[in-house]
Amino acid sequence: MPVVEAKESTQVAHAAIEARRAAAARQAREAARNELTARNADTTTPLRGMPEATLPDPPAREEVAPAAEVKARPQATFTIHASMDGFPFEVQFSGSADNLQATIKRLRDLGATPPDEWVQS
Repeated sequence: MPVVEAKESTQVAHAAIEARRAAAARQAREAARNELTARNADTTTPLRGMPEATLPDPPAREEVAPAAEVKARPQATFTIHASMDGFPFEVQFSGSADNLQATIKRLRDLGATPPDEWVQS
């Protein structure tokens, strides 16, 4: 085999080797890109080099009760001691402080008075 042909054979062989290396590098890059894409889509896959025990738990979905099932706060119970025309009585109801003020005003309008022992001199 002449020297020129041997030189050309070597160059062809080197070109073929470089082509195979380039193809392998492209495949490796594409595989890495696919792995990253898959990891971004699936957050349960542990990151490389990170033990699975150290991965944080995914946030839990909270169960939210429908508005109709939400229990209302218990209302305060009020007892008002009063007397009317010399007769003591008490009124008891559940509600808010606004209801209490309105009830006292209504009892006074009707002529009720607080018990004598509660009246300040």
